[in-house]
Amino acid sequence: MTHTLPLFIHTAEQIVAWRAGQGINARAFLQDVYRVVQQLPDHAFAVNLCEDRYHFLVSFAAILVKGQTNLLPPNHAAHTLRDVMELYPDCYCLTDSPEQYQSMEKVVSLVLPQTKVPQSETSTTAFAIPAIDGAQLAAVAFTSGSTGKPAANLKTWSQLLEGTRRI
Repeated sequence: MTHTLPLFIHTAEQIVAWRAGQGINARAFLQDVYRVVQQLPDHAFAVNLCEDRYHFLVSFAAILVKGQTNLLPPNHAAHTLRDVMELYPDCYCLTDSPEQYQSMEKVVSLVLPQTKVPQSETSTTAFAIPAIDGAQLAAVAFTSGSTGKPAANLKTWSQLLEGTRRI
């Protein structure tokens, strides 16, 4: 039996993120997540290169919802990205600044507005928080490699959630 865990625990109108001084509620956040999910190719892994914190969060969630794994390299240097992509050949890169990665193949640009205004409480959009399989490999975070080659730290969705509960 698969044990699923929610992507987050908030009501539709609760603020889940801030961007450009504006609160973004859970409903608007999920709309952005699903908008990105529709753009993602069918691969097992995604290198999340988004520079904007909100874009990074939306991308991280969209990758999870799509059933893929976030690859989190220690830096965005070309040689590092090539190494990660060689280790995980069924991957693509997701970025909010495509001009920075024009020479790379397999790059998907994140398309989100620069400023997001929360929806009013009268929105009629259905609100259902996605459930993620707790055993799903959610992220592979690489160490800096300062003492040698970067090491991969694999984290399932349940491990990531457990880690946040300890904070």
